[in-house]
Amino acid sequence: LRRPVRHHRASKAVLFVGDGMGNTARTAARIFQGQRKGEVGEYNVLALEEKLPFSAFSKTFDTYSQVSDSAATAFAMLSGVKTERSTFGYDDNNVDWEQCDTGATVTPTIAHHMKGIG
Repeated sequence: LRRPVRHHRASKAVLFVGDGMGNTARTAARIFQGQRKGEVGEYNVLALEEKLPFSAFSKTFDTYSQVSDSAATAFAMLSGVKTERSTFGYDDNNVDWEQCDTGATVTPTIAHHMKGIG
């Protein structure tokens, strides 16, 4: 992609989390959509790729499982606390994270980082 370099600081950030949208799923969707249009699927560009040209991937897993569910993953991303599968709002000891004492160690979240940089 050829886009002009932007030198100004962004005033807002949007975190778009596509659940189950790894390379394989996105490639299959791109090829299928292109073929449905009667074109060569491999050359098709999804609207998601066109409108959001930058992407990143993260490896997610919960406390006791190699494959996390959406609730546990979203909670960890937004709170900085890893949790158990099929739970939301609890740490891996099933302690309500809002009730933790002040000695609890919590990983800074994306929101903390964004607030820190203005």
